[in-house]
Order: sequence, then structure tokens, then C-alpha cells
Amino acid sequence: AQYKVAHYLRRKECSMTDDVWRYLEAAADQGQAEACLELGRELMWTPGRREEGVEYLRNAADCNLPDAYELLGGCYAKGTGVQKDPEKAEQYYCKWAEQGDAKAKLSLAVEFVVGEDVPQSQVKAMAWVRKAQDAGMADAYQRFETGVRKAIEERENTRRVEQEEAEEEARFQARQADRQRRMEEARVQEQQRKQEEQKKKTLREKQQAAQAAKAVKAAKAA
Repeated sequence: AQYKVAHYLRRKECSMTDDVWRYLEAAADQGQAEACLELGRELMWTPGRREEGVEYLRNAADCNLPDAYELLGGCYAKGTGVQKDPEKAEQYYCKWAEQGDAKAKLSLAVEFVVGEDVPQSQVKAMAWVRKAQDAGMADAYQRFETGVRKAIEERENTRRVEQEEAEEEARFQARQADRQRRMEEARVQEQQRKQEEQKKKTLREKQQAAQAAKAVKAAKAA
């Protein structure tokens, strides 16, 4: 009941309101697997609560929810809320693909070639392609080749974008550092200028005092 209320409120509000959180947490505490899955998924995007999200996902995985296996695989692959562990990532992804449809199996096959989230293995990749074919995907090998090409292209595009962003950030930091350096140089120069002016002022005051004393002495002598 708690989960149904949370689901209703979320559809009504179109967001994770405090009431939605409260009902979801209550449902999860009662062992509702779907509530654990939803909380875990949301907490993956919540800084400071990702470890808590992983625990909810583990609870959902204990109830054999395929989506929980997939999300946990991603957590261990990227080190989100847990220490990065490619082997555990592979274990969870395999559980997800085993329970999933042919597309899930093919997706894992592609991942074994690309090697972003799991260790690369051509042998395992081909084994999962066969499983996808056995699951009813007649053109599994053709889709596999296409999927690998697209995945590699996407990876290269992502790396290129990340490289460009890193270079832009480096240029920005260099500009900031240069600006700070010039500001510091200007500050030092201004400080030196004021010190020189103070020295000249002090010297003038001493000279004026000496001249005044000399004039007083001369007046007394007269």
C-alpha cells in the first residue's frame, strides 16, 4: 500500500516530493522490492547518499529484480557508492542479462568487446551473442557487429568531448592564473610606488625640518 501511494503521488506531482520519499522509504522498510529499486535509483543521483542507494539496490537484487542487477553492475563498474570492482560489475551484469531478454544479452555481448564497464573478452562476447540468438534474436550476429561499431564510435566521441572539455578547462585555469599573476604584480607595484612616495615624503619633511631649524638658528644669531 505504501508503495502504491508513493507511485500515485509521484505520477501526480511529477517529482520526488517529501511525501513520495516518505512513502517509498516506508515501503522499502517493509521489504517492498520495487520501492527499494526506486529509492536506490534515485539515490544514485543524490550526492552524499549514494552508499545508501547501493544498499537499497542490494535489497532489490535479493528479490531478483533484473533492473537492480543492472544498476549494481553500473555502480561497481564506475565506483558509484562503492569501491570500483570490474569483477563484481561483471557478475551483476551477467545476472541482469541472464534474466533479461535477447536485447539485454546482446547489450552485454557488446560491452564485453568495448570493455568500458566489464573486462574485455571476445570469448564471453560471442557466448552472449549465441544466448541472444537462442533467446529469439535471429539476426543477433548482425546486430552485434552494428552495436560494437556504434559503441566504439560513441566511446571515441565521448573521449574527444572529454578531451576538449579538459583542454578548455586547462586554458581557463591558465587564463585565471595569468590574471591572478598580473593582479599580484600590479598590487606589488602599487605597494612599491606607495613606499617610494612615503620615502620621498619623509625625506622632504626631514629636509623642511632641517631648513626650518637652520632658519631659526640664523635668526637667533642675528
